[in-house]
Amino acid sequence: MATNSSFAVSDFLGRSLTVYKENFALLLNFSCAASAPVIFKMLLQSSSDPALAALGTLLGPATFCLYVFFFLCLMYLAASLIEGQVLSGKEAVAYVWSKFWRGVGAYLIFGIAVLGGLVLLVVPGVYCFTVLSFFPFAILLEDKGLWAAFKRSVELVKGSFWPVLGANGVVLFITIAVFIPLTLGLKMMGVGDTVLFVILGIVGALMAPAFVVFYYLIYDFLKNEKDGTLNISVRES
Repeated sequence: MATNSSFAVSDFLGRSLTVYKENFALLLNFSCAASAPVIFKMLLQSSSDPALAALGTLLGPATFCLYVFFFLCLMYLAASLIEGQVLSGKEAVAYVWSKFWRGVGAYLIFGIAVLGGLVLLVVPGVYCFTVLSFFPFAILLEDKGLWAAFKRSVELVKGSFWPVLGANGVVLFITIAVFIPLTLGLKMMGVGDTVLFVILGIVGALMAPAFVVFYYLIYDFLKNEKDGTLNISVRES
């Protein structure tokens, strides 16, 4: 049975910041690559030109696919760096491409489950996010299929639900503590909605790598608890 005596969120956060600082440029490149299409799409949709707004809507599926692809690259790179394997961006891209469509399908299902749960009663959405959120690592690092990745995430979280939920709460608190004051401050300065969205997108891209590392460390801890392995081995590209 898994024990949670070593589940120290503060340690995970500290290690996340250390890894991020040591690999800032590489991780940030992929974080920005994931965020840029989303920001561009939203800028188009906020345009007063109906043609541009319509184009932004049409670009939705492509934007989603680009976001998923580069975010998976970010996750794979973060895992490889923590495990001491030095990969180039090109190697990460080549590896993630082989699992791309599986990742897209999984993210669609995950999003529907979480958003559907939040809309219905909130609690089911929070539950789904907590128990299913490690599916990308199961796809990338354990070569799990689409449904098997979700089952693996549930298996890992079983017995550690409350610590993982608490870790999610910490991430939410940090996000709120950054974005709400920033948004209010920019609004008070008279910044328009378009510029505001771009600034918030950039800040989100800056924060994302640290959170990705944070969740990988939790995934690795849970895997160790379940499987008795000290570390996972990042697959060769």
